[in-house]
Amino acid sequence: MRSEGFQLVSQQGVVVDEVTIYGMLRLRLYSFCNFYVQVLFNKNDHKLLEVKALESDDDWQAYLDAKDLKTFY
Repeated sequence: MRSEGFQLVSQQGVVVDEVTIYGMLRLRLYSFCNFYVQVLFNKNDHKLLEVKALESDDDWQAYLDAKDLKTFY
């Protein structure tokens, strides 16, 4: 199911952001049908690990940590 979900999101969604965490995981954020969907890859071998909809505030933490919001003030 993961690869089918990724194919659908990557073909019909829009990439919003991409971050690397722990130096080895790549998170790609897509906008897809009024939802935000996160796709998780192993950065070293590009293996697809997870596809999930962002549903809670905690799901956004990796993207918020990667941004320096001080530049907006």
